[in-house]
Amino acid sequence: MRQPDPRFKSVSCRRFLSSLLFLSLFAGNALGQDIGGTYQFIGVHVGYTEVVRDSASAADSSAVYEVTASWPSSAAAAVPGGGFTIDLEGFGAGDTIAVFETPAALLSPAGLSAFGISLDLALTSSSLLIPGIEGNDATYPTTSTINCSTGAVIADVSDDATISLLSTENSLDSTAGVAGSFTWGFGITASEVFDWFVAPSDWEDPNTYAENWGILTGFFDVDNTVLFDTLEVFWRAIDGAASNIGIDTEGKPNRVLGVATVPGDTVTVGALGLNVGTYPILGGSGIDHDSDPSTPNIGIVEDVNWGYLFDPVGVDNSLFSGDEPLQFTGYYFTNNFLTTVGTFEATLVAQLGGGANLATALTAAVDAALQAIGANATLAATVGAVVADSVAAWIGLGVPDSVAFEKAPVFALGTALVLDTLLNINSGFNPDDSDHDYNLTNGRLIFEIDNNCIPTTQTREVTAFFFNIADTGDTTVNVVDSDFSTVPEKFAVHNNFPNPFNPSTHFSFDLPAMMATEVTVWNLLGQQVRTLHTGELPAGQHTARFDGRNDAGQPIPSGVYFYRVQAGQFVSTHKMMLLK
Repeated sequence: MRQPDPRFKSVSCRRFLSSLLFLSLFAGNALGQDIGGTYQFIGVHVGYTEVVRDSASAADSSAVYEVTASWPSSAAAAVPGGGFTIDLEGFGAGDTIAVFETPAALLSPAGLSAFGISLDLALTSSSLLIPGIEGNDATYPTTSTINCSTGAVIADVSDDATISLLSTENSLDSTAGVAGSFTWGFGITASEVFDWFVAPSDWEDPNTYAENWGILTGFFDVDNTVLFDTLEVFWRAIDGAASNIGIDTEGKPNRVLGVATVPGDTVTVGALGLNVGTYPILGGSGIDHDSDPSTPNIGIVEDVNWGYLFDPVGVDNSLFSGDEPLQFTGYYFTNNFLTTVGTFEATLVAQLGGGANLATALTAAVDAALQAIGANATLAATVGAVVADSVAAWIGLGVPDSVAFEKAPVFALGTALVLDTLLNINSGFNPDDSDHDYNLTNGRLIFEIDNNCIPTTQTREVTAFFFNIADTGDTTVNVVDSDFSTVPEKFAVHNNFPNPFNPSTHFSFDLPAMMATEVTVWNLLGQQVRTLHTGELPAGQHTARFDGRNDAGQPIPSGVYFYRVQAGQFVSTHKMMLLK
């Protein structure tokens, strides 16, 4: 779904409703099924896949291809000399950077209400109008990227879309007198809100027909020979000109995924028997408790904004094999490590720029780096000479200068620890400051994940469910529970939402078994003003919608009312307020 646009216009549905009643889609349809009606949103699942793309639009000027973290904070590191930034992970065009989905709770009306989502639509064979009931508000889940941070939002929507429907010889799935369904290839050819996609002529194998496509299935029961009870809508769309989303005014891709958090974990360090800090480990893998790739590791935290950099595996991905750059500082990125590397690089550049030969420059760089973190002059000078000889040997063996210079400060730390003991220098040198957080002298550094705008192309796969409000003449919406499988253990009636309400509200109730159920609304005088449902309902969670009208269809005045659910021997009454 595209982002909310302040140019959206409020479209009156009076002109629409006059043509809504009992439209015939197919003159030869023996069951007389009609897609026309007003439908209430009762569940949705959206899957998003973000794939990195090449820069194309002017909007990509702020785009990057790395996730970075900064110390002491993003704001401080943005000022020259104010901090330090490190790359956590880099990406190239074609890499899948993220796969995420809406929560399972949105598959039920109660979950939609809890998230503030409410949508009804009026549908014919050629158009889709949101809201479908004049005066109602409509909201829908989507994503928004602000300041290179992408998050979920519930957006106000209104639309007057043009749709297309195509049937095949296999569209009807039913026999006479039996409940069944009718399926169409479903397309949206014009919309201010949703993806555009085509109605595939072969909805059983739509991927061979188009990149962006949809399917709509209407379900009817044995007693319903005209209107559909429920609809299930699925569509798949990818950013681009065909979907009319994810592009700028020139038709160039312009979507960016704002990455401001990374996965981490809270258990890796403790499991390894090392020092444990307050914050999570950025990018930590947790503990693989069962060697089963289909089950998540223990301790994973999905959205980490602050944390430690910790590396007990190094390049070869093997624990404590000796190639870990942070091994001499306790496997944490600490201030001692930052000071060592920073001082070494600055001194080396200054020495080489001043005309010193490589051996002299390396010796001076190591000497300065080690003394900066507490080594005495004797140890620092001795290690400097050893490192200078070693780097020269590496370069002589074909190691690139940049790689040799990157290895040098880490090698210096290890060499200093060995020579301090071996030569009896006894300087008390100890670069391991991982036992505490940074205290303006040493300790673990706590990094903040920067706001990173990564250019992507997004694919959306949407499954939405609707109930036909006009089907039975009342506003009852019957659905199964949020996971479509669990039967409630006991009878329960939940609070309505919103409350106070105007013009409509919803409330859900749980049935542990199939029961004769009556749902009614009463006023303060003890008078029944509305029957929302009467009859048997199956086990599961059900949701009723009350539109603020009595049984005669007339609006009722503001005030306190009660909704009452009686199911078998169970009865429960709750209070609600209509406020106009």
